[in-house]
Amino acid sequence: MSNVLIAAVNNDRFSRPEVTDQVAASGHLNFVYKVEGFWSDPVKVQLRRATVWNDDEGKSEVVWNAEVRSSAGGVDAEGVESALEAQVNCAHAMLDAVEVAKELTAKQSDLEQAFQAERERVKREQDAIAAKREAAMMDDPGFGLAEAGVLVGEMAAKAVEDKGNEHVFIALERAGKSETALSAVHNSGRTLFYFDGERMAKKDMVDYLANRSKENSHWLHA
Repeated sequence: MSNVLIAAVNNDRFSRPEVTDQVAASGHLNFVYKVEGFWSDPVKVQLRRATVWNDDEGKSEVVWNAEVRSSAGGVDAEGVESALEAQVNCAHAMLDAVEVAKELTAKQSDLEQAFQAERERVKREQDAIAAKREAAMMDDPGFGLAEAGVLVGEMAAKAVEDKGNEHVFIALERAGKSETALSAVHNSGRTLFYFDGERMAKKDMVDYLANRSKENSHWLHA
């Protein structure tokens, strides 16, 4: 949740920040008033994006709600003549907050347009990061058959050493979206290999591991 501080120009006038550029990132925002005579922030406007059901239209719709919140605590008369003067300043802030809430409520389409534009920007940024990561992983040559054979051999050796305990290898998929658990366990003179809990032949495990991303895989010892 983001906060925008609203400072007093005079004790009865307050700055008015541009709203739409700041609210778009999250769909909710607090406008917090700094009131002279208070150590706390006694007044704020809460702006929230919500989806509600419209009975008349028979469908859901997006609304932006602006509500004024206040708190009586936090008076600190230092810097003002009296606690009453601090309360007067707070009253001015409350009146200004009501006007801000009205202005916000009247900007439904502007707020929604800014919100959607920001969602598009964030999605483009995330898609670009994901594409870059996937391209890097696809360029990764993987373990190859020789090294995969060595690793599976090490899994088997570890399983024999820790009889009855699994030796687990976690291989990240090339797209970087999921994890696959490869494991080996030695019991009754036999070493068994498993792919996500299902039995797998040793050769198949070597073939699988040979094509996994070397940069994005790591050992775990269970």
